[in-house]
Amino acid sequence: MNVLLDKTNVPKRKDLTEWQIGGIVNCSRAGVKQSVICKTMGLSPSTVHDVLLRAGKTGDGIPRKRSGGAKALNKRDKRALVCQVRAEPLKPMKYHLGAWCEGRTKISIDTFRKYLKDNGFQSYKAAHKPSLSTRHMENRLKWCSGKADWGYDKWKYVVWSDESKFNIVGNDGGARVLRKEGERYDSNHVIKTTKFGSGSLMLWGCFWSGGFGPLVVLDAKVNQIEYIKCLQENYLPWISEMIEKEGTTFILQEDGAPGHTGKIARDWKNDQPEILGFDFWPAQSPDLNPIEHLWAILEKRIEGRRHAIGSKDELEACLRDEWSKLDVGLAEKLVQSMPSRCKEVIKAKGGNTRY
Repeated sequence: MNVLLDKTNVPKRKDLTEWQIGGIVNCSRAGVKQSVICKTMGLSPSTVHDVLLRAGKTGDGIPRKRSGGAKALNKRDKRALVCQVRAEPLKPMKYHLGAWCEGRTKISIDTFRKYLKDNGFQSYKAAHKPSLSTRHMENRLKWCSGKADWGYDKWKYVVWSDESKFNIVGNDGGARVLRKEGERYDSNHVIKTTKFGSGSLMLWGCFWSGGFGPLVVLDAKVNQIEYIKCLQENYLPWISEMIEKEGTTFILQEDGAPGHTGKIARDWKNDQPEILGFDFWPAQSPDLNPIEHLWAILEKRIEGRRHAIGSKDELEACLRDEWSKLDVGLAEKLVQSMPSRCKEVIKAKGGNTRY
């Protein structure tokens, strides 16, 4: 082995004392040349040069101790965080973040996610797509083929509507669980909590390219009478105003739920000149209704606030607040995606799409 190249034999340079640093700075200020300082104090030219360079910035040449980045969570915090997640593994990550930051160190969602990952926790969810029969695919293909030549000038006057359920705790978008890889969730091992209430709200909402319509709380089971009441008291006043403002008619998109398509509901809608619909709506087609994206956005926005929601009234207030904050540009962007949605269904011969 070449000893000259063996770095293990090179002694580490010792830190200079404050007395030595002061001597170098004082000598230099007195006019003593660096070469003389090096020879007198037995130091290398680079060491003396570094001290004097630092003295020009700090005044005394003494290096400042680096504090380093403070840890957002200490060991005790980490243990408490693990216990919190273990107690309520079905709660979303943003819920846990919001609950953690109340009265504790504020950290970002990325930092929170990193601490969970460092402790072996991940969020798991099974993928899901609508199950399509041959008849479903044929109807989807027929509907989209009939709209293949529609441009934005037609899509912009469609009102997209739907119902969606929102829970005080968690959501209906498929159960997620925060756990470690290889573990299985066991409800018998979860610590129950009475801090937050249980229950849910069924909402009906609508939007078009120019904005958002009313948000209505419905009974859990939406029958024909309930649906007619919703349209009569909420949709009709709103759409009448839109028709007068825009000087044109609108198409109301509805899915094929029994509450929408039953004889009583159909007969009532036929007597309302303001309500015009599509000739039919293909079943199992959430990818053709852009309001599904609005529901997902709304769900995501309230996740970070769910730790403070303990009743249906608080849930409703939160949902209405977030609905009022939706941007009109988002509505326009979603409607502009309709030609692409139809093309993808046609390309998939009626099958599922990325939407």
